[in-house]
Amino acid sequence: MKSSRREFLKFFSWAASLPLVHTFLGKAHANSLAGSKWREDSAVHFFEKLGYRPLPAMPLITGDVFNGGVRFDESGPLGYENGRTMGVQNCIRMEDMDAGNTPGSLPYFHILFVNIKEPISRGHILTQGVDYLANDAGLDARKLVFVSTPHFEPYVSGLETFSILPSQFIARDKEQAVSQGDGSGYFAPNDHPHATPYFSVSIHYPHDLAAVGQELTYPLTGYLELAEVMIDQDASEIQQAEGIGFGLERLNMAMGEPVDSIDQSRKSALVELEDEAARRNVTLPLAYEKLKSS
Repeated sequence: MKSSRREFLKFFSWAASLPLVHTFLGKAHANSLAGSKWREDSAVHFFEKLGYRPLPAMPLITGDVFNGGVRFDESGPLGYENGRTMGVQNCIRMEDMDAGNTPGSLPYFHILFVNIKEPISRGHILTQGVDYLANDAGLDARKLVFVSTPHFEPYVSGLETFSILPSQFIARDKEQAVSQGDGSGYFAPNDHPHATPYFSVSIHYPHDLAAVGQELTYPLTGYLELAEVMIDQDASEIQQAEGIGFGLERLNMAMGEPVDSIDQSRKSALVELEDEAARRNVTLPLAYEKLKSS
């Protein structure tokens, strides 16, 4: 396997020196999803039972030029840890400040990341992720939609136990997916300083019941993207690591639970940035002023 593939899960070798707490995020947890049920505890418990070891969140303020100096996703610049690891990362995406009322687009959100080095079988973490969505979160597996390149086709048969059919898979053109790098087939955000590109499948669920039964085309209308999963580009590869990331706010939406408005999300981001800047004695990032003036 190529070096870039082996280096995909670069998740905080420094993390062991930080205090582990069950809620991971402390104040960020309290400021998010006002008035709604929080899925973090249940999700963490599900993967803990499967042997995944919790890690603390990385700092929200990165100091990078990219994304206004705030964490875009759970990718990190340092070495990843061995075995099975997981955690909840708070993130800010400045591009979502201009997303208007697009369902699921919040400037401040949380990712449940789950990673495994040397999985026991190819697609192991994909199966566990779908098991979580169907049997813990209680979503209807028959309504899940998977978007990727034709590289995903060998994985489809492994999902039959969830009554998932090949018709629930949308195959994108590989060159288009690589060019866009949006995680639905290939993950490679423009100018991201730390993310290692990888082939992927995104998992979607309807937020609009009118979308169910309609012809499936990408980009999907009436669906929320709930998760992105790392996959191999070649079935002959020996998988060295697998990873999946769930958007917890979007998961709440899929379950019909309330989530923060764009403005509530923006205010939560401001509070968390102020708290972290004071706690770490670092300068507030450029993103702070944009969030404050919006």
